[in-house]
Amino acid sequence: MRDVLDELSATYSYIILDTPPILAVTDAAILGKHADGVVLVLRSGETEQRAAERAVDQVGRVGVRVFGAVLNEVASSTVEESYYMQYYYSYHPQERTGWKKLAHSIQKVGVK
Repeated sequence: MRDVLDELSATYSYIILDTPPILAVTDAAILGKHADGVVLVLRSGETEQRAAERAVDQVGRVGVRVFGAVLNEVASSTVEESYYMQYYYSYHPQERTGWKKLAHSIQKVGVK
């Protein structure tokens, strides 16, 4: 696998490996060792916070860098509400709970 990725990286600036869910099989963690890092994909309304935290911990334990996370299948009304909430909370700091706690966990492993 390392040889294939080395050959591809000589031609391409970015190589994206789409793997099965990291908590379901070990493929993602194994392939992650051969990559510069991983981006976690979380499904809005489906991925539980604890599962996302376990995924971050799992890749961190094998020495894989987490670049960040993508939240997919977000309802448009949720996005509109988040702009308001972001504006509101930037002026009224709150305790880290829920997804803010997850974001903080991701930042602790090197993602800014």
